[in-house]
Amino acid sequence: MRRFAMGIVLSCLSAIAVAADPAAIARKLIGYEYTATRDPLPGLGDCVDEGGGSILNSDEFGFAIIRCGKNRLLALSTSKASRLPHYRILDAIVLPKFDRHYTSDNDKQLLPGGTTCELDGSLETDMQVLVRFGKRERVTSKNGVLAAWGYDLEKGKIIPLDISRITCEKPTPP
Repeated sequence: MRRFAMGIVLSCLSAIAVAADPAAIARKLIGYEYTATRDPLPGLGDCVDEGGGSILNSDEFGFAIIRCGKNRLLALSTSKASRLPHYRILDAIVLPKFDRHYTSDNDKQLLPGGTTCELDGSLETDMQVLVRFGKRERVTSKNGVLAAWGYDLEKGKIIPLDISRITCEKPTPP
């Protein structure tokens, strides 16, 4: 009986340790399958899909921002169209802290590439770019582009991008 109780305690401590480690959460997401929902993702505690979209020029791949507690992760997934979209996560990374609702020019925000950010002068690259505009209307790696990620669809991986190749224009407010 004592071993059983100790096993339960160790199991609970292990679950808490995984929940506290964002990298462990990212690893746990890989291979996870779910149907589109606004509710917490089944079996992942307080993880919620905050939305995403399709990858440019692909009918098969998409991305999502998933919030688990105070952490946000970028997930690359495949999707199956049915009555409700069904996703299978291929890769996930922990994102640096940013303001999802962008309340100030001094806040870090995550911009999707192809809208206001260019890679080597092209809007045809699907990427996520972490920026801080401050008072500027246009930023580069020297004054506001902080990090960027793209996708290697052949390998099913999220890859870091060289921020010196990226420029972003401040989006016009809705």
